[in-house]
Parts: sequence; structure tokens; C-alpha cells
Amino acid sequence: MFIKSLVLSVALLFSPLHVILDEVGVMDVVVDTIKEETVSENWNNAWENAGELEGYGDFIIKSSMKHNVDPRLVSAIILYETNWGNSPSLVKHNNPLGVLDPKTEFKQLKTFNSLEIGLDASVKSIAKIVHKNKVKSIEELGEIYAPSLIDNITHQNWVDGVEDIYSTLEK
Repeated sequence: MFIKSLVLSVALLFSPLHVILDEVGVMDVVVDTIKEETVSENWNNAWENAGELEGYGDFIIKSSMKHNVDPRLVSAIILYETNWGNSPSLVKHNNPLGVLDPKTEFKQLKTFNSLEIGLDASVKSIAKIVHKNKVKSIEELGEIYAPSLIDNITHQNWVDGVEDIYSTLEK
């Protein structure tokens, strides 16, 4: 019994909080609390009308907790980048951000094995940019993430689009 308690204590010390919460069965309560405290009533509506991303709002909150980034920001970027869950890269490759595959010398889209893996990789990528550059606004993020014309979307179009979606999710 002592060894079992010791192993559990060590696991709790070295496990990320999101893993512990999931294992003890309170992650859903935490997600509901985050939704109640930080996002508007439009959150569920946004994710219920997000094409292939329908119903993934809670997953985004969990992944955002894991990567320590604002779920509203991540959601706004992913919803914008995927044209509300309808982009070909999302539908055909489980690739929300249209990431190119280094294995093809960045000539083809990377294909993720599942939508959850693709979404988590997207959240991780956004979080990495935000943390590394100490980003404080969508405008700042846009200067790094979407600095120039890509597929006829200018930097300002990207910033405006992401800000519009963010504002609907903000409490």
C-alpha cells in the first residue's frame, strides 16, 4: 500500500496538471469552469457551426491548457485559417493550419493521423510562437505568423479576421 501511494505521489509531482485532471476525472469540470469564466455564450455556437471542427471546442480548451495558451486566441486562428472548418487541408489532411511537410521539402501539406493530433499540433505551434515572442496582441502575432501576402490574404485581412472571431468568443 505504501509503495502504491509513493508511486502515485511521484506521478502527481511529475505529471502535467492536464494529465492529472484527466486521470482523476475532473477535466470536464475544469473545461466547463473555463468556458463559464473566460468565453462567451457564442463559444458552443461557434464550435457547433464549424464544419469538420464541429464539437471540438472542449478539445481546444484542453489542448490550450496543456500548452498554456488562450483558447479563444487558438480558436480564432484555427476557425479563421480553416474557413470555419471547411478548408481542404483540414478536411483531407487533418491539418488545421495548412502546415507543409518537411519530409517533402515543404512542397506538400503534412497529413496528421487524426484531427485531434492535427489540432493539438496546431495549438502547440501557436503557443510556441506566442511564448517565444512574448506576444501581447493579435496584431503582434500577425506580424510574426502572417507577415505578408499568402493566397491573397494580406496581413491586415488575417489580423482583422482573427480579431473578429476572437471578439465573438470573448466574455
